[in-house]
Amino acid sequence: MIALIVGPDAASARAETDALLRQHDPGGLNTTRLDGKSLTIDEAVSAVSTPAFFGGGRVIVIDDLMARASKTAASEGSELAPIAKGFDFTKLFESVADGNALLLVDQPLETIPAAVKRVAPPTTTMFGGDPPRGAALIDWLQRQADKANSKIDSKTARLLAERTFPQTWNAKPSNPAYDRPPDLDRLRNEIEKLALAAHPNPITFQVVEAMVESASEDRLFPFVEAVVTSRMTEAIPALESFQSTGDDAGRLIAQVYQQIELAATLPTNGAAHDPAAIGKDLGLTNPNRMIGVAKTARRSRISPIRMIRLALDTDRRTKRGALRHGDDVIYHLVTAETASSEGLNDERGGI
Repeated sequence: MIALIVGPDAASARAETDALLRQHDPGGLNTTRLDGKSLTIDEAVSAVSTPAFFGGGRVIVIDDLMARASKTAASEGSELAPIAKGFDFTKLFESVADGNALLLVDQPLETIPAAVKRVAPPTTTMFGGDPPRGAALIDWLQRQADKANSKIDSKTARLLAERTFPQTWNAKPSNPAYDRPPDLDRLRNEIEKLALAAHPNPITFQVVEAMVESASEDRLFPFVEAVVTSRMTEAIPALESFQSTGDDAGRLIAQVYQQIELAATLPTNGAAHDPAAIGKDLGLTNPNRMIGVAKTARRSRISPIRMIRLALDTDRRTKRGALRHGDDVIYHLVTAETASSEGLNDERGGI
């Protein structure tokens, strides 16, 4: 048996993997888990072709192997190109012994690479961890409340979904670049928190409103992008909108600084790279976030290094008391970046 499992939702991919493990090796005695990043074809073939010691079948789980066959990894100039081209997935699939199960799991990937799908046997199980949305997500939230020994009605579950993922909980956006799928791990944690707060009563509308901060990602992400790409005409009105609704300026500053910091980790020499893989190496909860960071960085009018210098200068002014309020910090950062993008600052200007 061969199964190919990808994300983008880590919880869904993990649940599918766990279900297959329970099905093929309930006791966990014949399961081997390997790191596909550095695995050689000989090592992989040896693992999948070896029968179990105590009879029955073995389960071999290989994480992050399919990423090596992605277009990004195999492209010219990529550091992964040599190992991507040198891995023979056809040989791997043909070597799986009768009774054994091979699970290739790549949670950061949104789709199975075409190079892997093309050579996979017809009986291969393929799973994409796309989280439920709309009515299916509401049903899922209610089941999670039951597991937490609580209850949540559909109206309250909808409120929770809207407050956490306002733009994407019900349906995918028409532009995939702006899709932020519901994170089932985060929603499960929210349900457990709310169940504890409401105990012994059900989770109510009032409890959700009091304990779940209304997400403003629909405004926050465009605002952050406008700041780091030096588009003052978009950033200033967005900031004023945040001010009118009482959003914490410190939270906005932290998001902008984090975006600048993440952008600075991306290669700048033009070589092909996988942003999601970089996000995973950095230990991000959602590695796919680096895909959006990379797209924003490409649209920026100034280099990531220049952005870091501007952020450091802004932070220095804040700590010295030159910028006393959170709003002043953001205004300074936006205007400094805009001036830099228009060539009003040079290297001799101290920024």
